[in-house]
Amino acid sequence: MSRARRFVNAVVDLVALLIENTPTRIDEKRLTELLGPKPVLAQLYSTGETARSHIATPPGVSEEHYCYDCASKHLGTAKILLREALQRAVKGEPREAVLEKVRGAYEELMGAEDDTQSLSDERTKQINSMIRDTRKWFYDTGVIVESDKDKIAEALRRVDKLNDEVYKEIEVRKARLKEFIGKAKEKLEQIEAKLNA
Repeated sequence: MSRARRFVNAVVDLVALLIENTPTRIDEKRLTELLGPKPVLAQLYSTGETARSHIATPPGVSEEHYCYDCASKHLGTAKILLREALQRAVKGEPREAVLEKVRGAYEELMGAEDDTQSLSDERTKQINSMIRDTRKWFYDTGVIVESDKDKIAEALRRVDKLNDEVYKEIEVRKARLKEFIGKAKEKLEQIEAKLNA
């Protein structure tokens, strides 16, 4: 296999690892297979770091993907906490036991808002605004100080809707990245053909 072909394969494999739904652990052996002996990145990964921690995808894509991935994790955690709060409220558990979960969900909303705040595209601004509005709703309705079942159920519905919006946007961005990878692969193959000609 030519050096150019190995390079093309390594780039394609490495980028493919980055677009998976969950952070990918790359061991030193696999990275060495991709990039050759003793690459600098292999030293980074020998510590067990996740792929998105250090490898950048095309400009602007990795930060977006990382921010959306974190936001979806915050919103997923908020959903779980609100479900637990609702279950506690339905069972008639003490007010503080319910509010502990609701306040935890509120903190997760703040984390999701922070994660999406760093991006400047219009869709992310809309999602950030939706998260901020939901967080303000928590405060304005008093759901973080009352253990009202109906308010908690509404909070869960709102967070679930936010989570759906973030997942949809992740899928849109992954599709864009896959399209970019396809074009990059074609271009690299053209370069390889010229090098081998």
